[in-house]
Amino acid sequence: MLTLQQTARQVCHAPSTKHEVVVFKPTDGDPKQKVWAGEAFYDPSEDYFQLQLAIFPFPYFLTKNKESATTYTVWAQKVKDSSPVRFRRPVGRGNVTATKDSDGKQLSNYLEIDIPLLGLRHRPLLCLFPSN
Repeated sequence: MLTLQQTARQVCHAPSTKHEVVVFKPTDGDPKQKVWAGEAFYDPSEDYFQLQLAIFPFPYFLTKNKESATTYTVWAQKVKDSSPVRFRRPVGRGNVTATKDSDGKQLSNYLEIDIPLLGLRHRPLLCLFPSN
């Protein structure tokens, strides 16, 4: 039986970067208290994330909105025989969350993912820095 990571790698194209998807406890938000929730793969040539959450066996797709630098749309389906790549069935949204470093500079470390239909208690966060 394949693990979640092996399944996600088979679905994804080879030259992509892997990003960690985590969940923080909402009371503390301490990065040391993060829990692994899945993985996302980004292929620069196709310009979208393929999101694989640990609790769901099928992928979601995350694309940047054209009108904003910090908002994304979560899609449930990718049209396979389309060039350029198109998506159908929007199911959620993503928003880049900003934190401040020790010098007070604004940093964008995570992309907060919200898929209302899933009824997740905590919103998963996609790390914007690749883990590979």
